[in-house]
Amino acid sequence: MSKKILYVEDSPESRLLVRRILEAGGYEIVEAEDGLAAIRLAQQELPDLILMDMHIPGMDGFEVTTRLRSIRALERVPIVALTASAVLDGDRERTLVAGCDGYLQKPVDVDRLPRQIEEFIAGKREVVPQEEQPYYLREYSQKLVTRLQDKIAELEEANERLKTLDRLKSDFVSTVSHELRTPLTSIKGYAQLLLDERAGELSPIQQDSLEVIVDNVELVIRRVNDILFLQESSAIVPALEPISLPDVARMIIGTVQDRAGQAGVEIRTDIAAGPLQLAGDYEALKLLLLHLLDNAIKFSPHGGLVTVRLERRGADIYGEIVDTGIGIEAQYHERIFERFFQVDSSSTRVFGGAGLGLAIAKRIVEAHGGRIGVHSRPGQGTTLFFYLPTHSTPQVRNHPFQE
Repeated sequence: MSKKILYVEDSPESRLLVRRILEAGGYEIVEAEDGLAAIRLAQQELPDLILMDMHIPGMDGFEVTTRLRSIRALERVPIVALTASAVLDGDRERTLVAGCDGYLQKPVDVDRLPRQIEEFIAGKREVVPQEEQPYYLREYSQKLVTRLQDKIAELEEANERLKTLDRLKSDFVSTVSHELRTPLTSIKGYAQLLLDERAGELSPIQQDSLEVIVDNVELVIRRVNDILFLQESSAIVPALEPISLPDVARMIIGTVQDRAGQAGVEIRTDIAAGPLQLAGDYEALKLLLLHLLDNAIKFSPHGGLVTVRLERRGADIYGEIVDTGIGIEAQYHERIFERFFQVDSSSTRVFGGAGLGLAIAKRIVEAHGGRIGVHSRPGQGTTLFFYLPTHSTPQVRNHPFQE
């Protein structure tokens, strides 16, 4: 069986030359263009030897070698430095201190390279004289610390830039959303005025057209409110009052019943007997159930079933929205509660939405001191469940539902 060589080199010309030389010598070649790729490929491929250009960009060959030497599966794999011929005094010693087993110079010797590789695979090792080791080890440690300091400074600077950009983005989104609310409210009001025939009698086609306008304006207003909700509240502060969760659930079911009917989806309830009251925010809990039901209806097929269950479990009210829809792969179970996340984010995706509903639901539940989760498998429907304590304490004193 041919021996496998991992060659780490950013220059395509050098990779091509070494590949031709070593393949002609019967070796199998795996290539990496940078340090991170080298570390990943080394662990995947477990080569018989690693040929390392010491001056690759990013993580240089010294740092990559030190990292590879810390990986148990690669402890006995020889690493041979390959560097340019214009070298400084001590370069060989520095590569060996970093963890290399040998040191070769560029340009490579076409005739000798396969034999040199064979010697290192067979066990040849170069070492730094013992009396010189402390000097080069100290020098190398100082170099690593300096590099680390530089990287930390770069990351802190980049982080500050990202924070500034995030603040600007948030301010922009909030400003635009507020500016959209006024004209959208006017459009909806006048369209509803016309639809109610307060400005004159309408023909059937005019009524149908205005209904489409009102429905779509309401959808846009909801999207704007969702964005503002997430932008303006790091956490919801419930305005606590006694709430009957079954009453809220029945009211929201009535709100979405027409849309469910148009989608061919049946909604059933399974609500335990007895009081299911909690101290909560009425508007927030309405929004919670609205988004969970919207999600269930959206992803259910025609003829599907959505079940709303509520019951008491200890000191909590347990609720779940069960659908018979497409289901969710396990790898996405945590991510569906992230803002703007879509399992299918392609331009051809079938289901609409901005990816905000479940993020809002999570924020509402957690602000009430509860937790939310999902049980789902592809093709077997989805259960979105939550626990809400009957007594909760608001986290932040700011109400996001005020205009």
